[in-house]
Parts: sequence; structure tokens; C-alpha cells
Amino acid sequence: MKRSRADNEMTKFRYDVIIRVGTETLPIIEPQILNWQQDRLELPSIHQNLVHKQPKVLSIKEVPNARLQTEVQLNKLLTRKDEFVNIGEIRKSLSTLTPESGLEPEDFWNLGYELGYNSYITWSDVEGNEGNDCYDVVFWQKSSDLVSERLPLISIEKHEQKPWSAYSNNPLQTKLSQKLVPQLRNFLEEILPQYMVPSVFVMLGALPLTPNGKVDRKKLPNPNIKNQANTEYVVPKTEIEQHIARVWQDVLQIEKVGIYDNFFEVGGNSLLLVQVSSRLQEIFKMELPVVELLKYPNIYYLSQYIKSETSQTKNITEVRKVRDYNLKEGKKNMQQRLERRQRHRSR
Repeated sequence: MKRSRADNEMTKFRYDVIIRVGTETLPIIEPQILNWQQDRLELPSIHQNLVHKQPKVLSIKEVPNARLQTEVQLNKLLTRKDEFVNIGEIRKSLSTLTPESGLEPEDFWNLGYELGYNSYITWSDVEGNEGNDCYDVVFWQKSSDLVSERLPLISIEKHEQKPWSAYSNNPLQTKLSQKLVPQLRNFLEEILPQYMVPSVFVMLGALPLTPNGKVDRKKLPNPNIKNQANTEYVVPKTEIEQHIARVWQDVLQIEKVGIYDNFFEVGGNSLLLVQVSSRLQEIFKMELPVVELLKYPNIYYLSQYIKSETSQTKNITEVRKVRDYNLKEGKKNMQQRLERRQRHRSR
């Protein structure tokens, strides 16, 4: 972890990596190991241990990280799958966090410097610490026979070996996704009807599997719909476009949608299209079957279709009004003529 008391991205989410290369061998040290939470430790007790017992190497496990308490708690609330969490519950949960909820790593570095120890702090690698809300601390004496400025090799619990990809990301994956996803979508659109083309594509190095060899759906990443858009955002301007956009946003649960965004590429499917059809028919007072919506998958073309249909409907309505008026006037004139003839005969 990086040294600083500043509260920013560099101190919270950036870290240094030590990679040992070559054939040099160092003696493995058996440190004194303490667990911050299980042993209910405090900083004064660590100070007392270093002063009186003077261990060559002291390892402290699972220290709550004060830098990330808010972020970790927020992440746990937002990713909870058992129930919906509203803003009020989030605020209430975050308000329970206090400065005592975690310990600032800089306090350990200062303690080591004060007592003549080198200090090394890294993320805890224990099961159940997926949120990275804890870290481990290693103190080793500067005046001992150990290599003074280098972290000694200490015996640690054996963990399952992780692939290198677990500790980094692939900087080329985004570029590959941007190039491959449109090609996949175009290929599928040539052989499948529009409603069967997947709404979102997610690039994975491998599918997560259960111990039985089946796909572990719980470990599949959530699709990022925003990054799938292939068109530039253009704001809806006309009244018809704005009506359609509001319906899409409500049905698809997205913040904004452009007039050239494809309904199926921003999270839509055939079932949601039925809801859109029903809502738009209520707004525009016209028949708008799902088949027609499939022909016009973006707001621009759909608005043009609705505009033309409503114009035709208005024209037909006007023609009917003129026809009805002429018929009414014709009947009225005919009635007047009959009445005049009857009066003339009666004379």
C-alpha cells in the first residue's frame, strides 16, 4: 500500500507490487503472528509488544482499513442480492461508521519508524475479505541480522494458487471488445430475427464453473449496457421523440437514451417491447403492434412512422368531417325543399 494520509484515489485504490526474480535464497523467518480482530488488538498494545518483547518479525493480520470503510460498506449494500436497498437505508448504514471502524495504515508506518522497525503493509488475503477492507502489517527490526531494507521471507498460510490475471487487468480487452462485439452483432443480425439477437455481449477469459463443471451463474459479471452502445448519443428533440424516449427509459430502467440507439442494444427484449407497445398506444391513441416496433428499432425511425400514421389519421379525420358536414347540409337542404313543396301544394 502507498504511504500518505491524503484521502484520494492513489492512497485508496493504487498499490505497489514486489516481484522476486533470480535464484537467490533467503532464510524463511517464523514471525510472531497476531490477528487484529480475533486478539482484539489496539495500537497501544502493539506499541507495548514491540517495546517489551522486541520480536525480530511481527505479523499482524486483518487490520480494518480506515481508508476504505465507506466504499466497502457501500459496495456491500449495492451488490446485495437478497433484497432491494433504498437511499435511506444506505445513508443510515453509512452513518454508523465511525473513525474507530478502521485504522489508518500511516499509523503503523509511524510506529515502526519510532521504534526502529521497518514496516510493510499489504492487503489481507483471507477468505471472506472480498471487499478488501482489511490489510496485514509486517514489522521487522532494522538492527537485526536480517537484510535491513528488504522484506524478509516469512512463512505464511498456504492459499490456493491464483493465476496472474487475478492480480491485474488486460489493457487490450476493451479494444478487443469494441472491435469484436459489433462483428458478432452484425453476424447474428444476418441469420437471426432482431428480437433473438443478444442485447449485451460480455467478454470473458473463461466461464466460471461450479465444482460439478456447470456454469456458475452467480459468478457471472453484470453486463455493462452503457458500454455496448455503438452510436453517438443524440438527444430527443421533437415531442414524439421525447414521449418515446421517456417510455424507453422507464421500461428499460436507464437514465438516458439517444434517438439512434437500438432498442435491443440498450437492454431491450421482446417481452419489454410488449410493454413499450402498450404504453405508446395509450399516449398516441393509435394501433401500434409489436410487429411495427420491430421494424423501427430506434427512436428516430419509430417517431417518423408514428408521425406519418398520425398525419394520415388526421387527414382521414378531416375528410370524414367534411363528408359528414356535406351530408348533414345536404339533408338539411333536401328537407327545406320538401317543406317548401308541401306548403306550395297546400295553397
